[in-house]
Amino acid sequence: MELKKMGNNLYRAGQYGNALECYSAAITLLKRECGNHAASLSILYSNRAICYYKSGSCRASVEDCDCALDLQPHSFKPLLRKATALEAMEK
Repeated sequence: MELKKMGNNLYRAGQYGNALECYSAAITLLKRECGNHAASLSILYSNRAICYYKSGSCRASVEDCDCALDLQPHSFKPLLRKATALEAMEK
């Protein structure tokens, strides 16, 4: 998951758009692989969701949080990130 690591480093550096691209590429690659990757995909969607949020795309953030929660229904981070994005959309 080299793309995930690159995305994480870019996110920490405040380069949300570039991090978003890394997470998107990692999601695409992982979906092509055989096997059960629900946990990894959930993390990638959640990470991409926070990048969307930080970039001002709250609706896209909510959509990615929903994808993450579909894969891992009891995951805390996407649930919290979804709530934050929904709250921002109401303001």
